[in-house]
Amino acid sequence: MKVRFILLSCAADLLASIRVTEKDRVLSKNEFVIPCSDFFGCSKDNVEEYSSDGKAVFLRCRSCGLIWKDTNASQKDKAYDDEYFSGHRYDKKLARKLRKADLFMEIAEQYQSPGRFLEIGCSLGYSVMAANRRGWKGKGTDISEFAVKECCEQGLDAEVVSIEELIQRDTRYNAILMKHVLEHFENPHVVLKQCKELLAENGVLIIYVPNSELGRAKRKREKHKFYKYSRNGSEHYVYFNYHNLTRLLEELGYEIKVQNYPIAIKNGSSLGMMGQRLFRRFLSLLKSDQELFVIAQKK
Repeated sequence: MKVRFILLSCAADLLASIRVTEKDRVLSKNEFVIPCSDFFGCSKDNVEEYSSDGKAVFLRCRSCGLIWKDTNASQKDKAYDDEYFSGHRYDKKLARKLRKADLFMEIAEQYQSPGRFLEIGCSLGYSVMAANRRGWKGKGTDISEFAVKECCEQGLDAEVVSIEELIQRDTRYNAILMKHVLEHFENPHVVLKQCKELLAENGVLIIYVPNSELGRAKRKREKHKFYKYSRNGSEHYVYFNYHNLTRLLEELGYEIKVQNYPIAIKNGSSLGMMGQRLFRRFLSLLKSDQELFVIAQKK
């Protein structure tokens, strides 16, 4: 009986070691393509499997730290219709979303006076609305016909149009916002280059993306909503941290103006706004901030 117990224990240890080895192995460069090899020159041999729930498989580059979804795994097209927006209770979040939009517009105005404003992925138009209230001429684009229709019914300028089509129109913007949009593109490098074409001289790009350094996400991996197929894992392609996001922007010729929420700004509108900025910085210290906030200026 004792011998049998020892054998079973050894077998369990062996299986556990196999699982660890499989999880941490360096994957063959022939199994997938990592986009960061194109713009950072990262080695295709220096990649590990980071998270997998059987459908959504994410890979991490050990050189730059970017986390990419393996597009050879299962994919699902997301329907951004009325059911999607009602399920996320967007209609109940108006006041909070307007406050947040007001916060980042106030920060952006430290580097650019109100002018033409474009939001790529405008959803139901909260940020366009906030920009208009601050004296900007706001425009929104989205792939969701439902969202664009809702914006138009509120009197906002919005349409379903691609970035390529906007570039061809030759209109340039003083500020462009991508709030939780960049992670939805398979190649963010191309998208950021296109945004630079759309910006006027000294225009600013405001970016929000999920934070790959979020403590809960790093611990839970495939059990966390970032990587779980039934949650964000089905629609997100890439996860950044501050280092690789700012590096990518600088490689493309942007100048980083804001990395994380500044504690003090000139002519801040209220103590409440300052309290929000302090709170977000505090979350970062605790590794509990779910998103990165960066403002980059076109040189």
